[in-house]
Amino acid sequence: EADFAIGPFGISASRAEVVDFTWPLFVTYSRIMAGKRGVEADPWGFLLPLAPLVWVAILTALVVLPVVMFLFSLFCSLLSNPPNESATDAFSMFRVLLQQDISFPDDWWWERVLLGVWMLTTLVLTRSYAGNLMSLLAVRHIPQPYQTLQDVLDDPSVIMIWQSGSTNEHIIHSAQSGIFQEVAKTETSGRIKFHTIKEFPRSVNSLVRRGDHVLIEDPVTSTCRGKVSYP
Repeated sequence: EADFAIGPFGISASRAEVVDFTWPLFVTYSRIMAGKRGVEADPWGFLLPLAPLVWVAILTALVVLPVVMFLFSLFCSLLSNPPNESATDAFSMFRVLLQQDISFPDDWWWERVLLGVWMLTTLVLTRSYAGNLMSLLAVRHIPQPYQTLQDVLDDPSVIMIWQSGSTNEHIIHSAQSGIFQEVAKTETSGRIKFHTIKEFPRSVNSLVRRGDHVLIEDPVTSTCRGKVSYP
């Protein structure tokens, strides 16, 4: 005997004890809908155009290059720069990074090669930095703090809205470990609300927009309630 009905059916441990499910047709993931926050200015935004590893590489190069030049001079047994001018070499490398003019001795060919490679590297870095920074300044930054369910749990000021009578509700109430057990613990503090699909549009307009509620649903539920335009 087989029963057919309009799906989809969510698979849970309790249902699997009494029902033989077919092989899952697809796997879906829940979405977190939160109110859009205002535009924020990041005071550290000037660091964003380049990855942290790139910044570390630049600082390392500013330290290593003068040391290499000094060691090469000693190895050649003829010092093109006295040892007390190593600080001047480091300052010259920094001036190249800032695209400032420099006066650099060219007694050895490897000095010219090293300086040329460094100038080419800084040219690529500065052009990349300027282009990325312009793109970041042209696009408004709207923070999206809730990327995972754990992010929602870590914010004690937000209340979660789940679909009532759904598989998620059953999993929350029956979870013995994991993140869903942590979600269930927040119910005692009033951080969970269960609404029906018909109540979702009203919940979004009245609760989610205020910024202190988030709606957690799966894409299938979004499709079932249709395309809704929230003013």
